Parts: sequence; structure tokens; C-alpha cells
Amino acid sequence: MAVLEQRKELLGRDHPDTLEAMFWLGRIYKEKAQWKEAEEIDVIVVNEQRKILGEGHLDTINSLSCLAFTYLQLGKWKEAEELRALVVEKYRNILGDEHPKTLRAMQNLAKTYWQLGKLHEAEQLGLLVFEKQKSLRGENHPETLRAMANLAATYNRLGRLQESQELELVVLEKRQNILGNNHPRTLFSMSDLAFTYQSMGKFQKAEELEIVVLKKRREILGGNHSDTLYSMSMLASTFIDLGKLEEAEELSVVALDKQRELLGNSHPETIKTMQILARAYEKSGKLKESKELNTIINTNQV
Repeated sequence: MAVLEQRKELLGRDHPDTLEAMFWLGRIYKEKAQWKEAEEIDVIVVNEQRKILGEGHLDTINSLSCLAFTYLQLGKWKEAEELRALVVEKYRNILGDEHPKTLRAMQNLAKTYWQLGKLHEAEQLGLLVFEKQKSLRGENHPETLRAMANLAATYNRLGRLQESQELELVVLEKRQNILGNNHPRTLFSMSDLAFTYQSMGKFQKAEELEIVVLKKRREILGGNHSDTLYSMSMLASTFIDLGKLEEAEELSVVALDKQRELLGNSHPETIKTMQILARAYEKSGKLKESKELNTIINTNQV
């Protein structure tokens, strides 16, 4: 922050060195999961770069991609989709269809599609990226594994659970061998597989994985990180399926309090945790609490 203020004072806000400092400050906010602060910085950087460098400059396109990621974390999925589609178009025109940056942008757009429920578009684009990555970089490359993981997530949402599970098992094994058990990508794979197990009714298997992921994320990311809170919420959901209602309520109450503070009431992840807690209340016979929470959900759901 001190470096940024010095550069603003000496060089002005629109100087390239100042914008670079702002870009890195935005990265720091992202690493700390301070998404609202990251958004403020990202918007300034994008607007200044558009004026100074133009929308077709690679630095501007990269900043647009960063802003789209921030929008995604804030639950602004439509805004993220619009920016990611623009980034894909720009990279295709400048770098071509098979450049690593283009393929990463296409993968990001495919992921946004399934988050918005556009599953047909997500599958088409995700499959295209997976085949290109496998052909260009091989089956074990991190970007190929990323494409495979996102395709598996699309299959899950399409109800093709067996296909999803098969892909996720492959990705998890490869990431464990290549990256190790504590790498964030490995933990994402474990979390994805647990979600698929839950969707298949394999609640005991889901619980075992979710407990491991939550423990590791608490140790590595801390108890207030959005990924940790997501893990708490998912484990609480599995607890309900296993009839562990007291544990489910305790865990989801903690997760919800922190998500409200970090993300706000209308964020999709906050709403998801509210739904889980409302279900725990209902199963426990706390119908008044469940009804009150569902009223809040209906008020905040977009």
C-alpha cells in the first residue's frame, strides 16, 4: 500500500508503474479473499488501461480476466460471463485458438457457463478445451487436468454422475502424484469428488473426503477463507444426510456467520449455506427457525 501511494503521488494514478502497483495490490487482496477490495482495485486498473493502452492490449485483457475472476468470487456471475466471453474473443483474435492464454480463457468461460446453469454450452466448450489441451500438452499437464476437472463438474450438473466420478478419480490421482496431497488443486479435486459422492448417495465416502479437505484448508488457508467456509458448508450438508443434525447445525451456523461478513447475504455461497442450515433446522423439528431462514433466503436470492 505504501508503494502504491508513493507512485500515485510521484507519477500520477494513470502512470503504468502506478497501475502495475495497483494490479499487484489487487492480487494481494485476492490471496486474502478480500474480494470487495479486490474489485475496487481491479475496476480502476481496467478503466485506466482501457484509456491508456486500449482494449486490445494484452495487459488490458489480462486485467479484464482478473476482474472477471473477482466478479465470480463475489457471486456476480453474469458480469463474469460477459467479461470472460470478451477475453476469449480478444485472445482468439490476437493469439489464435491454440495459445495457452486462449485455452485458459475458454476454460474459464466454460466454468462460468455451468455456474450459470448453461450446461449445454459448458459441455461443448469444456470438451473442446479438454481435447485441445490433451493433444497439445499431454494427459498429465496441469491445464489438461484443470480442463478434465471442469468437464467432470459439468457432467455432475447434467446428472451424468458415473462419468463425473470416473474423471474426478483420474484427476485426483494424477494431482496427488504430481502436486502432492496438500496442493490447492488437489484439495479442489477431493472436494469435487466428495460432492459427486454426495450426489450419488455415497454419504460415508463424501464425509471422509470432506473432513480431510476441511482440516487441510483450515491449516493452509485459515478458518475465514472462502474455500474453507465452502468446505464447512458441504460437510454440514453431508452430516444432514447421515443424520448428524447437531453437528450439521453447529458447522453451518459458524460458516454462515463468516460468509455473511465476508461475502454478504446475497452471495450464492451464503445462500447455499442458509439453505443447508434451514434443512438442518427442519430435520431437527425447529420449524420456526427453518421458516425464518427461508424467508431471508427468498428475500436475498437473485
